[in-house]
Amino acid sequence: MISFDKLVESLNKFIAKAEEAEGSIIDEMEDFPGLELLPKLMDDFETAIARLLRVQRKRFVDEFNVFIAKDNKDTLGAFLVYMKDNLFAEDEFAEEFGEEAARFLELTTEELSKRMMESIDRDVSFNVLSKRTTDWISNWSSDLGNIMKLNTHEALEKELINAIDNGESIAQAELRIKDLPQFDRKRAKTTAQTEILTASSQAHYESFMQSPAVTGKKWKHSGSKNNNPRVSHMAMDGVEIPVDDRFYVDGEFGLYPRDPDFSAKNRVNCKCVLGPAVDEDILGLSKEEKELIRQEALDEMNSTSGSGLAAGGNRDDNESEPLSFVEKIEPEDIPEAVQFYEDNIRYEQVENAFIIQSDGEVYHKKGVAANVNFTDDELKQMKDAVVTHNHPIEETQWSFSKEDFQLFVETGMRELRATDEQFTYSLSGKSNTPVSKLVEIYRESESEALELILESGYDFEEIDFYRQHEIMKIVTDKLGIDYRRWKVD
Repeated sequence: MISFDKLVESLNKFIAKAEEAEGSIIDEMEDFPGLELLPKLMDDFETAIARLLRVQRKRFVDEFNVFIAKDNKDTLGAFLVYMKDNLFAEDEFAEEFGEEAARFLELTTEELSKRMMESIDRDVSFNVLSKRTTDWISNWSSDLGNIMKLNTHEALEKELINAIDNGESIAQAELRIKDLPQFDRKRAKTTAQTEILTASSQAHYESFMQSPAVTGKKWKHSGSKNNNPRVSHMAMDGVEIPVDDRFYVDGEFGLYPRDPDFSAKNRVNCKCVLGPAVDEDILGLSKEEKELIRQEALDEMNSTSGSGLAAGGNRDDNESEPLSFVEKIEPEDIPEAVQFYEDNIRYEQVENAFIIQSDGEVYHKKGVAANVNFTDDELKQMKDAVVTHNHPIEETQWSFSKEDFQLFVETGMRELRATDEQFTYSLSGKSNTPVSKLVEIYRESESEALELILESGYDFEEIDFYRQHEIMKIVTDKLGIDYRRWKVD
């Protein structure tokens, strides 16, 4: 059995070789102990991305030529409008890429998790990915596909505008489209390399969570002097925290190196890895005892029971305290009371929720850092109530999360509010849209918001700050719900 350190060393060698390879990684394949399947998985994913990019380029070039054959007046300007109004909406790249990325990430994360768990403790073998990880794969694959598609659209629009401004010919404009770097093999290769690193990081987290003897995780800086290493990442070397806690790196929080929750400044070209902190006493337990511990951890990661308000989204947690009665106030004092409660919970490190019913009865529930969950009976008490809660700084998305929004619609609240260190935000009003349509409408709004942000000139480091706010603006406008956000005094 290969040791964990040897496995990570082998993984780093593989990634370095993949970056140096001129052609297929399989053509230059060396012995990567414990990672025998990885070269083919990566090569297949790169090939699939390259094929999708070729198909995408052919669609735009073919549509350009068909349009040109029909219109010979102000052709480039007219095609630019047609492309933005029609072709962009019909582009299926994001969906097709999402399917390929999900398949690659699932297979790669499974394979690496299996190898890592074997290297930590031979008694506890990997069987299946947790729901937490499969949800992450689904969400990240979709997000990455949309980001790549919108970057391509932005580049196409820019090239055509430049061609028009320069008075170029039809042939020159066509060449601009064909030669866009967004369509070339290098982009496919770079994407595959980046996502093998992302899958590796997720596999570290998954295997640590499922390994009973692993009680903590250590950040290991592995960049070389030739990589122009980040000072903040070098400072993280050796930092150890509990497995399910988040690292604080250069003003941002993430579960592991290259966590998609990090912005580009902490993700791109990061070569850092995780190491396990192992409890030798647990390692010495019987196989049956360790399997019970592993199953408990997996059950927690698979937990989907209950509904809740979630600052960070995607993390289910059932450790909320019971709902408790606080006081009864006069209905006319509700606005003042809401302000008082928000002032008291704004800087808390765990979520707190207050339910203020129309008759003035006030209830409180304390959750965990990422969310606060409610039972079905507790949810019934939200109907026609004002509900407010805080988003801890390490979890906030600077607006309502998807879970917040869904709970607001499903429970029939009069108003949902949330506050963090910078903003307070509010949802109010009713929508006649069926709840069954919410997921589709929300997904459409996510894509539109990301496109709007990229068109506005924000870079990737700023996307996380603006994205959720833009999503809420778009989705509430579609549903006829009032959404407001204002700065905290």
